[in-house]
Amino acid sequence: MLNTFNKKILYFSPTAKILNNSIVIVLSAAVLLSLSSRISIPVGIVPITAQTLAAYIIGFYLKSIESFSAGLIWILLGISGVPVFATGFISPFTCPSFGYIIGMTLGMPLAHKSNNVLVSCSICYLITNILGCTWLYNFVHSWDLVFKAGIYPFLIGECIKIAIVMGINKIGTKK
Repeated sequence: MLNTFNKKILYFSPTAKILNNSIVIVLSAAVLLSLSSRISIPVGIVPITAQTLAAYIIGFYLKSIESFSAGLIWILLGISGVPVFATGFISPFTCPSFGYIIGMTLGMPLAHKSNNVLVSCSICYLITNILGCTWLYNFVHSWDLVFKAGIYPFLIGECIKIAIVMGINKIGTKK
């Protein structure tokens, strides 16, 4: 009797194993986003961070629902006061770079739609910047300043980050 009881407790259905793996992946991705924000170079009102590199990797390799969930957890942690964002701001809604965070969260699941790393990263980059620049405009009230503060300083770095993800993918697919 006891032996049968133990077997039932220890048995996990394949669906439960997949769900458990997915939860671990989502939480790990949220941690990666949080830690990557600590790699930051202040260059103005929007800092250069490794967050987009993490977003590109998460968006390309994780399922859409997993990457969105990781981003949502990351945002909720930040809104609740946990210092998971680069600038360590108290209220994300008053921070000029919060639109980029929203953009990454929405861009990661869409990036998964492509099997091509360059296309995937480009989709995430575009969504991130469209939402980021739109949010930033509310703080600087000039599209010229939006491009000077939110696009131009990041172009070379984003190309390097995309090249890194392409390199990771190339290394991972070698046989």
